[in-house]
Amino acid sequence: MPSRDHGRASSRPDGTAAPDVSAGSLGRLVDRLGTDLDRPVVLYDPAMNVLAFSAHSSHDVDANRSAAILSRRTQPRALELVHEAGVHRAHVPVVVPSDAGLADRIGMPVRHGGALLGYLVCVAEPGDLPVTDRYRSIVVDAAADLGLLLHAGDLQRRTHRAATAATVRDLLGDDPAIRGDAAGRLLRQGMPASSAGHLVLTFSGLPPGADPGHSSLLELEVLLDRATGTVASSVIGAVIGGAAVLVLPVAPDHRRTVQRLADQLPDEVRLGIGAPRTDLVHVAGSAREAALALSGAWHDPARHGRIARWRDLGADQLLLRLPLDRMGPADLPEPVRLLLAARGGLELARTAESYLDHGGDAQATARAISIHRSTLYYRLDRIAALIGVDVRDGSVRHELHTGLRVATLCGLRPVAG
Repeated sequence: MPSRDHGRASSRPDGTAAPDVSAGSLGRLVDRLGTDLDRPVVLYDPAMNVLAFSAHSSHDVDANRSAAILSRRTQPRALELVHEAGVHRAHVPVVVPSDAGLADRIGMPVRHGGALLGYLVCVAEPGDLPVTDRYRSIVVDAAADLGLLLHAGDLQRRTHRAATAATVRDLLGDDPAIRGDAAGRLLRQGMPASSAGHLVLTFSGLPPGADPGHSSLLELEVLLDRATGTVASSVIGAVIGGAAVLVLPVAPDHRRTVQRLADQLPDEVRLGIGAPRTDLVHVAGSAREAALALSGAWHDPARHGRIARWRDLGADQLLLRLPLDRMGPADLPEPVRLLLAARGGLELARTAESYLDHGGDAQATARAISIHRSTLYYRLDRIAALIGVDVRDGSVRHELHTGLRVATLCGLRPVAG
């Protein structure tokens, strides 16, 4: 491949020069390939997200390539075409026929150590097919350099991610001295201070207690990268256990930032948010609250929503601390067991809880669950008959209300999601 100086070079194990991994080095290599081939070139990751593209203006750029560059993502059909052409299995440039009336492409896999790291794609022009020895040599050499560069970048990201995770664990640990050291390091490294303090946000796509598995943890890492990219200058995060944990400063537009971050995540992912701490060294308390809030979002999404905030949990702040995963029907108060076991018990339980939520206000209760007051009174009479106690008694109300919440949080009383 023609030699051009596109930045510092490091040494490969065999002593030959290797491209640097500094910012912009991908773009320089792809630019060089575009110049050598005299046509536009795009580098994609394995999911066909745009990583780099050549600044090439001497050729027309079709609509598909323009849209990919602007959005940093191609149409889903593009990945199908690449797979149908067998580019992911190839070791030399492969023709990728187009089925959308556009020009055919030539695709080349980018690998390192056998791992697929991306694709080089350019428009096939007259004279390219069949692929000449010169063309093949240029593209194969470029793919090898880019594979090394992507591999090195991946190692850098892993190293940075591991160091970040260690710092986050220190910051959220039990030892005050270690927490203080971690907070000091973060502030010295440029983490923004905030007069309103810092808080912890945690998210996961799996309910509490579920085994995340290797693939789920990798997916969490990807989602964490996407989330931190939304507020990259003001957040630090790591995957700890089965959830992603982020520490961020509280800003005037904090709720908007959280919503923007949540919008970057799949709908099935739920979030928990702890209360702020004025001093970063005490943010571990916010992390514990965020974990409980996340648990609330999973146990009762009908009440807490997809984004559960510690300050909005009410009595669940206490109840979510219980060993819910070890509780069964026998652990519930007898009135709750009788109610849930009765025919139509789930509807009666919903009525009872709404009545208790509204402080015994029949009109507000009937309005909240969209029934007539006479229907409410009928249900209340039936509830009293089933459980054998007077729901107007204060201690009965307390036991029933608490027991129904525990039943919900334990999963013993299904509720709408």
